[in-house]
This record gives sequence, structure tokens and C-alpha cells, in this order.
Amino acid sequence: MSSETAPSAGGGDLPDVTRTLDIPGAASGASIGPYQLGNQIGEGGMGVVFHARQLHPIRRDVALKIIKPGMDSRQVISRFESERQALAIMDHPNIARVFDAGTTSAGLPYFVMELVEGAKITSYCNSRRLTLKERIELFIQVCQAIQHAHQKGIIHRDIKPSNILVTEQDGKPAPKVIDFGLAKALGPQTGDVTQMTNVGTVVGTLDYMSPEQAATTRRDVDTRSDVYSLGAVLYELFTGSTPLGREGLPEEGYLAALQRIRQEETPPPSARLRRSPSSSEIAVERRIDPVKLQRLLRGELDWIVMKAIEKDPSRRYSASSDLAADLGRFLRNEPVLACPPSATYRTWKFARRHRFGAAVAMSAILLLVAFSLTMAIQAQRVARERDRALVAEKTATQVSSFLVSLFRVSDPNRTAGTTLTAREILDRGAAQVRTDLAGQPLAQARLMDTLGRVYDGLGLYEQAQPLLESALATRLKLLGRENLEVAGSLEANGDLWLHKGEYGKAKPITERALAIREKLLGPDDREIALTLGKLVNIDLQMATIDEAEKTAQRELTIYEKQLPPVDLDIASAASSLGGIAYRKGNNGRARQLWQRALALREGALPPDHPLLAQTLNNLAAERNDSGDAAGAVPLLERAVRIQEKALGLKHVDLAFSLSNLGSALLATNEDARARQSYQRALDIYGAVAPQHPEAGVPLVGMARLERKEGRLHRSAALFEQALAAWRRSDGSYYPRVAYYLTEYIELLRGLGQSARAAELEAVAQSLNLHPK
Repeated sequence: MSSETAPSAGGGDLPDVTRTLDIPGAASGASIGPYQLGNQIGEGGMGVVFHARQLHPIRRDVALKIIKPGMDSRQVISRFESERQALAIMDHPNIARVFDAGTTSAGLPYFVMELVEGAKITSYCNSRRLTLKERIELFIQVCQAIQHAHQKGIIHRDIKPSNILVTEQDGKPAPKVIDFGLAKALGPQTGDVTQMTNVGTVVGTLDYMSPEQAATTRRDVDTRSDVYSLGAVLYELFTGSTPLGREGLPEEGYLAALQRIRQEETPPPSARLRRSPSSSEIAVERRIDPVKLQRLLRGELDWIVMKAIEKDPSRRYSASSDLAADLGRFLRNEPVLACPPSATYRTWKFARRHRFGAAVAMSAILLLVAFSLTMAIQAQRVARERDRALVAEKTATQVSSFLVSLFRVSDPNRTAGTTLTAREILDRGAAQVRTDLAGQPLAQARLMDTLGRVYDGLGLYEQAQPLLESALATRLKLLGRENLEVAGSLEANGDLWLHKGEYGKAKPITERALAIREKLLGPDDREIALTLGKLVNIDLQMATIDEAEKTAQRELTIYEKQLPPVDLDIASAASSLGGIAYRKGNNGRARQLWQRALALREGALPPDHPLLAQTLNNLAAERNDSGDAAGAVPLLERAVRIQEKALGLKHVDLAFSLSNLGSALLATNEDARARQSYQRALDIYGAVAPQHPEAGVPLVGMARLERKEGRLHRSAALFEQALAAWRRSDGSYYPRVAYYLTEYIELLRGLGQSARAAELEAVAQSLNLHPK
């Protein structure tokens, strides 16, 4: 029960006391008062702990701590008495109790406390392979114990795994906090002795020491120092490593280690785990796949830990109970209070570390901003003059006349009573615009752009493409490269490539549209935000998640400056941020954002609007990923009904929902319905978008059904078809393939197809995936 060495409770495996110490009256088998001494079970800087047996008035095993000979200075005795008094005033099931106190015949103070026969918390969790959830539940009890100490006016100041021993009561783990040998009083509760540590004295254990404890000239050690140490223990429970890592502390020297504690920034747990060469072993100890462990840590758990171990005490949790409360919110799938540090705060910290460079950079930025503003104003002025010259009344009249003639074809007097569908009217218009407006190219381009967007929205991509490309070519020729109508055409073509699954083509053309709009409209126009939203969708499909997150935050910032909080564009931005959080493994944050988007859309849109189906798909994906496939099914069934009504029976968005529904049904063992959903999705992709990469998803679903029913070769053939859907023209793969490679490689090995398995292992390595 030492503050400097890690004890192992339980006397049977411990050395005899006579081995190391010459404490008067403390030989094995000797008695101190009513206590018979046994083996030594711990040693600290000022005291030694023995396994002892109380002989009367009751018989029980206890731990007896005696001050070391030669350590009985006034300061050490004062600290020893402090620990004895601190433990005596606390009464908590997760803190070791004090039974008695006294002085040996040689005049050495001692006290008797509860014998905790358990393992340190990290060893206990690892040996029993506790999951993250189980570790958090155990750790919350530790936070509650420390909070009890704080309420009694005591700071522990040496919280570490070896001072948190775990026993089992009724088959359940029960942590006990021990060793308040470095405790410091917050107030007068522990007696008349002043407990302020001398300035210049550093106490605690390096791996878990707060920055303010590591500063020899500071006196502001308070309850937040214990919060830091708790965060360091939690960091180790998650990652198998302390915040500063095990490397270098002993070799670099004590003062250098203290400087690292005060200054070196700690990577989030998920980042530390990603870089760890032992990530597989660490994941095994937590009963989870390494990739899933990183995903689970990213987001809220990263935020919670990093808030607990903030270098600046004012930015930490103010109490251990606050840390416990946020962990409880995470377990209940509620929004946590912790959040990542803002860009402003990170910039401030960087500037503090690099004062001169930051000053030079800021001067350059200010000059660049001033220059950019001047150029933007001039560009806007030129663009407005050019647009006024080009947009003439004649064009508006031509467009109006064309629309009148187009819809006149549905007049029963002209169709001999035959009813024309909207699609037939659209097809007639597309043909008519090429002939009737051949002499008015700008009017023709405007209508081609409109008709092309309509075809695109209906999922009729082959009809949309020539119209949109022709409109763009005409506008570029007549209006030049820096024009808002050209930007609109570029964006429409980018949308088409996105919907066709050609993400590499969609991104550069949409970025060109954004650049034009930024130059002509400024950085905060609503049109800029709309284009940013398109880029977010593309980046999500390309798995460039960090870039998508930055773009989505900018999009939301623009909307929040200009729009009321219930605007549908804000719902779209929230939906994008939810997708990013989901891809980062932060399911709780994703669910919160998607529920916000759904509430906004349900309040403003009709019940069969396609945007509702999109949000329902997102929420269903999160439920399915969290193990609640049964809860995902009704959400997806509603999404399918909406899309069938709003989009028709041959639309790629409907195929996407049907694929997701098939996966949820497969997870709930409704195999027949799952097969039906997958087949419908494949039929749609085959009819309207045979090269679409999302067609690989229902193919994998069908492969899983075949494997489940024992048709392994048929399953492998379907997996190969899915890989073909995800293979680009250059032979590389879309990121979607990463989700399924491990599964397919395992199947190939079972079939004895080792050569093909080896090929796909190389693909997995290139995607930073490590199949087993």
C-alpha cells in the first residue's frame, strides 16, 4: 500500500519482512499491540506495509503500516499522521478503511487498515479482458471514491493503477483506493498540522503526475490534479499506455521528465493506439477488433480523456464527479459535455510555443488578407458589369416562350385525348430545345441546364449528361471562365458525376465552381455554403474524412451566420457532420446530429419528401452498427416507402435504401426478405447505373446469404462481382472495399484459394487494413 511502489495485495506471494528491513519489533511473527506481523506487502518512501493478523478483540487479517526508521523526521511524521487522519475521516466502500492507530515500542507511528487482496486496476482489467464499457463502469466507481475524499477535504495526489486495487464481491469487480500517503488537506478537517507541501518539493508518480505537480514553484495543486491523474489512468485503461508513454522517462533524467509532463502534448487515445505496434494485443485484451477499438475511441471518449488531462487546470473537469458524469452520459448514449478544443484555442497554444514565427506569419496573413479583399472587390465589380451586359431581356422572353410551347403539348386538343406523362413531356422538351433555340445559345444553355438537372434528379443519368455538358460548353464559350452561370453548370456536372459514383471526376469540377463563386460572391455567401455541402458529400464517398469535416464546419458556420436555426440548409449541414462523426466511429455524436436534421426536416417538409428518407437511412445505419438491427428495420422500411412514392421504382437512392434494409434484415435472420431486398437493389442498379460502385453492397449481401447457406463457391463469385464494382478504371479500389476485404480473405482461405487471398491482402495493406 505504498505511494512509490506498486503493491501486490495478498501475503502468500510476498517476501518475508526480515529480508530487507530492520524495524524494531517488526520481525515476522512478532506482535505490535494486538497485531501479529506477517509478510511485507508494500514499501513507500516513508513507510512499510505488512500483512498482519489482529488477534483480539476480533480475529481478522489487516494491513499495518509503520514509518521507516530514519524517516521519523518532523516533516515525514507530519505527512504520515496526515495519511492516518485522512483515511480515518473517510467512509466509502471504494476506499480502504482505517481500523486503528498507535505507536510501536520503539516509538514509530503505525496505523492499521483494511487488507485489500486484489490486483491493480490495469492488471485486473487486462487479465480478465474487460471491454471498454466494463472498464468505464469500473472506473466510474473510482471517480466516486475520489470525489468522496475531495468532499472530506482530501486530495490524494498519487492516483495510479497500483493505488487502485480491484477485488471481487459477489462475482463483481470492486475497486479500492489505497495509500493516501501524499494526501494534502484542502481545509482544517485533518487536524492542526499544516499540509502545504514545501515549495520546490515535487511529490507523486511521474507517469500520472499533473503538470502543476511537476512545477516545483507552484502552490496551486487542488482537486483538479487528482482529475488529471484519473484521466491518466483512464488513458492507460483504454490504450495500454500512459499519456506520455513509457519511453524515455527513466533515461532522460528527472528534471527532463518533469518538463515533458508540463509541456509535451499528449495524442488522443485513438491516435496513440493507431501508432502503437502492440495495437492488436491491446485490442485482444479489450475483446474487440483493433480497427473497431480505434473507431470507438475516436470522438467522445477521446474528448473525455483529453479534457481530463488538459495541461491547463482551468480547462479540465472541475471535479472527479464531473468526469464520472460524462462517462455515464457516454454509456447511456447521451451527448457528453466534453468537446474537442476549438481551432482558436489550438492556434493560441501554437502561438505560445512559437512566438516569433507566429508573429511573422500573422503579419504575412494580414497582408495577404488585405490584398485578397482588394482583388475580390475589383473582381466583383467587373463581373457585375459583364453579367449586366449579357443577361438581356431578350433571353428571358425566349425562355418564357419555350416553356409555354413545351407545356402546350399536353393540351388534350393537341394530343387527341392522349394523356402525356411528365417523363414524355420532359423528353419532348429535350428534343425541342435543340431545334427551337438553336439561334439563341444562352437561352438554349439555360434550358439544357435545367432539363439536365431534372433528368439527374430522376436518376436518368445518360439523358442528363449530354444536356449538362452542352450547357457548360456554351456558357464557357460565351461567358468566359469567371461567371456565376458557368459556376452553376460546373456544379450541375459535378452533381451528375457524384450520383454516378465517379467521385474522382466530381471533386475537381465542383472545386472549380466553388472557386468562381468565392471570387465573385465573397467567402460567406449562401451559394458558397451550398457548394461546400456538395464537396462534403464527395469527400465522404472518397473517405477523405478530415477534409470533409473541415468543409462541413465551414458550411455550417456560413448558414448559422445568415439563417434562422430551423432552416433546412442547417439541417443539411448537420446531416453532413453526422456522417463525418459516424465515419470517425463517434456514433453518439452522429446520432445527435442526424436526429437534429430529422427534426428540422420533419417540421418543414411533407411526409414523403426524399430528404426524410436520406436521414432515416443515416439513423438506421447507426443503429445497425451499434447492434440494434431490429431497430433499424422500421426506419429503413419507412425510407423505402418514401422513395418509392417520391422517386419511383427505378432510382439509385431507392436501391441504396434497399441494400441497407437487406443488411438489417440479414442481421435479424430474416433471410428471405433480405434476399428480396438485395435483388431489388441489384435490379435497379443494373437498369439505371450498372457501373455504380454502390452496387457492390447488395452483391456482398447476397454473398453472405450464400455463405450462410453453405454455398461457398457461389459466395466467392459474388464477392468477386462486388470487387469489380469497387474497382476503378486504373485498377485501384474505392474505399468502400475496406469494409469487406477481411471477410472475403477469410472465405478464400477456407476454400484453399491462397493465391487470391494473398493478392487481396496486398490490397488491404495499401488501404491500411490488416486482415487476419
